[in-house]
Amino acid sequence: MGDHVAVDVGGLMASRGAGEEETGALIGMVECRICQEEDLAKNLESPCACSGSLKYAHRECVQRWCNEKGDIICEICHVSYKPGYTAPPQVHHDETTIEISSGDWSISGNRLDLHDPRILAMAAAQHRLLEDEYDEYTATNNNAAAFCRSIFLILMALLLLRHTLTITSSDDEDDASAIFSLFLLRAAGFLLPCYIMAWAISIMQRQRQRQEEAMLLPTEVAIILHRNGRTMQFAVAPESPTTPHPEQGQ
Repeated sequence: MGDHVAVDVGGLMASRGAGEEETGALIGMVECRICQEEDLAKNLESPCACSGSLKYAHRECVQRWCNEKGDIICEICHVSYKPGYTAPPQVHHDETTIEISSGDWSISGNRLDLHDPRILAMAAAQHRLLEDEYDEYTATNNNAAAFCRSIFLILMALLLLRHTLTITSSDDEDDASAIFSLFLLRAAGFLLPCYIMAWAISIMQRQRQRQEEAMLLPTEVAIILHRNGRTMQFAVAPESPTTPHPEQGQ
């Protein structure tokens, strides 16, 4: 009798079908453009006109991104996300921005009366800022000039001292010239310390005046920012401190 071989064809077909399903599932896996996680293509959407690796995304990921950025426009293809994506309403704050540049006032936001006390206080604050810059510039120049004058006077005093010592040590009996030189030397020795003291006192007074003005300026700005619970922003454009500007809004 011949040998008979029995083959379970049903089991082979079942294992083949499972392998094909697994392969198909792997082929259908795509990556979400936002969370970077792989998932079946049927669980993701194509919210905009992007293609390639940026085509698919989870709906909840896209909606969360819309909520964070405040709109439903794709930042890549500039097409609105659809269907059914929403964005939170934009909140408009009651604020006014005032820009001061080259003496001109540029107001954006709600219209304001230029005779409003807040606007006048703003002009006063700008005037103080410009005055502080101008005073600082002139103080720097004055300090440099005073330093040069001091060096000049010291050198003159040393020259007079040398000349006096030369006269007194020589055998020349020109007493009038020696007395005059000694007089100049004593005068320089008296006037030079007085000049240095006066210069130091004037510098201290200017510094104290600038400190007092700097203490008053934040108070005025705080009144502008917090009066009536309204927010106001302002920007002062940089201007040359060499030319004093008249007060704005007067």
